[in-house]
Amino acid sequence: MDTQSSVEYDYFRHDVVDVKGMGKKIIKKNIFNTESPIMNLRFDPEDTMIAAVCGDGSLKIFHLHSDQLKVKVKTGKPNINVPATCLRWRPTAFSASTKNVIVTGGADGQLVHWHVTTAKELNRIEEKGNQINSIDYNKDGSRFITSGSDNKIRLYDESEKSLVSEYKGSEWQDPGHNNRVFSLKFLPDDPNLFISGGWDTNVHIWDIRQGKSVGGFIGPKIGGDSLDYQNGHILTGANRSRDQMQIWDFKQRTLIRTVDWNYGKKEDTGAFVYGCQFSKCNSDSIVAGSFGLNECRLFDQNKDYQPYGYVTGFKKGIYSVDFGNFSNKFAFGGEDGGIFVMSVTTA
Repeated sequence: MDTQSSVEYDYFRHDVVDVKGMGKKIIKKNIFNTESPIMNLRFDPEDTMIAAVCGDGSLKIFHLHSDQLKVKVKTGKPNINVPATCLRWRPTAFSASTKNVIVTGGADGQLVHWHVTTAKELNRIEEKGNQINSIDYNKDGSRFITSGSDNKIRLYDESEKSLVSEYKGSEWQDPGHNNRVFSLKFLPDDPNLFISGGWDTNVHIWDIRQGKSVGGFIGPKIGGDSLDYQNGHILTGANRSRDQMQIWDFKQRTLIRTVDWNYGKKEDTGAFVYGCQFSKCNSDSIVAGSFGLNECRLFDQNKDYQPYGYVTGFKKGIYSVDFGNFSNKFAFGGEDGGIFVMSVTTA
């Protein structure tokens, strides 16, 4: 492995490493300083902005072309400082007239819709007694789900901003989660199904029509936004120092393989995964962020999931990752408060 480039920005020092023989190169595009730990980040639907929710309770949105801070708002209640924990952009398919809408969740149970263009609050819901950990929209944006510390999952109608269903924790007859739920994912190819994972090491598959969990498997202890789905496969990232990333068969609910952090070496690596994701515009890559080793790695699905590049050298852990929606960009951020936007090209 050769270090191809390194950059320094304030206290964010890192090295970009391209693995020899893999045919890909990582290029730095943008670095933004949020001045607070990044809990979750996402590209907007057009890949022109990057949004992050932070440990100081703020939502910050940067424009990728101008490098300017576009939005900075406090998401929680006045005079209360708690982390903003999760966010999702509303799919543009929901409304042709009102675009650039984002929803945030916080440790104080505040679920807030924002209009990015005007930086105005559109709607606020309080999930009393809950610390919201995860949000996801269905493909057309008509519904969204939340999860958190009370072991429940809530389904909302986007038009009415109203609660449709509540999926409770594990009970004697009905399976469910018995600990905090940290990650949710609607299936893009079936609007009635979504998956969930959390601290109880269970991944559940939920059917909206039946109003309950219809299957699942035991395995990863999920502690962040580290659950994804693509082409009949579920990707999980676990809060543990070995077997951190695994790929599961959705229909069979069985393990297909483990993605080794260090290819071919299954020993304890010290890399705890809090964020991982399939590439959105093709099926060739996985991105993952590590707490412990404090680095972001990319893996090639077409080459037996070998790592083809990584960004390393951080003093603190990576909490969140995201691929561009239709571009070759990827982004990550974590405890240091830096948002790093990179691109992948052919070497």
